[in-house]
Amino acid sequence: MKKEIIFDDKQKVMNITLEELQATADYVGEKKHEISHHKIFSDMMMDLQSRGFKAKLDQLFISKNGIINPTELQVQRSKDLQSVNDINGIIIRNVIGRINIEGKEFDDGDTNQQIAISYNKSGVAMAMGANVQICSNLSIFGGQMVANYGQGQMPMMRMLEIMGSWIQNMKMVRMRDLAIHKALKAHEIDPTTEVDQVIGNLHRLVEMNIRNSKVVAPLSHSRIHDIQRGMLEHSGEMATAYDFFMAATNVSTHQDIIENRLPNTSALGLYFQKRYGIDDIIEDVAPVEEVTVT
Repeated sequence: MKKEIIFDDKQKVMNITLEELQATADYVGEKKHEISHHKIFSDMMMDLQSRGFKAKLDQLFISKNGIINPTELQVQRSKDLQSVNDINGIIIRNVIGRINIEGKEFDDGDTNQQIAISYNKSGVAMAMGANVQICSNLSIFGGQMVANYGQGQMPMMRMLEIMGSWIQNMKMVRMRDLAIHKALKAHEIDPTTEVDQVIGNLHRLVEMNIRNSKVVAPLSHSRIHDIQRGMLEHSGEMATAYDFFMAATNVSTHQDIIENRLPNTSALGLYFQKRYGIDDIIEDVAPVEEVTVT
């Protein structure tokens, strides 16, 4: 276990274990942080296991701009702290992690069902989606994300109730997610034309969001540029809407601003569903009842 948390000059995100997260100073008592970060993860694991699911915690990530180090004075006054980088004195405000659901029903070797939790400066967000294992891209469809901050924010207890409903209906959610992946794979695209149209549309949504916060912009201008650069390098590998979706979620789920990963990925899922008319396709294939949050 790490005794200190020290970021390299160019390092913005770091992987830690749940044990290490538990060793840090609790970040609780704030309006949006009623429960400590490590307790949310450990409680979710216990809840899943009590319901009979095989759950395993995937990697946890923290960001450099989301930690508060103890001061030199605090170190001098404390018998337990050895330095300003001592893990026991550091407050972590930004952490994101995923919980893998194992077993044949939820893991086919290519994808597996996941629950993602983001504990950040703004508050707490939770989502359920399908993880594509080869690239570790998370797909969040149906707006299946809840948070106690931003638009549509709700109390933590309500979030936990909704997540409980999603867990109860996880087989249906799994069928729905796989059906959407299948529909995206079946939709062939012209890479140049489609990328140009979508990139332009995403930029326009950002500008519209500036004027009207009710307009959802899945990504910022900077992240859209990241997709565009990736497309220029790999346009020859894009034959379907699924390929395009993977390129987009690779940006949203791996960005350094970890507090934006879940909201951006959820918004992209809805965007691609709407663009390719997939909602109508999956209605009869895998209807998900009492889990979609609007």
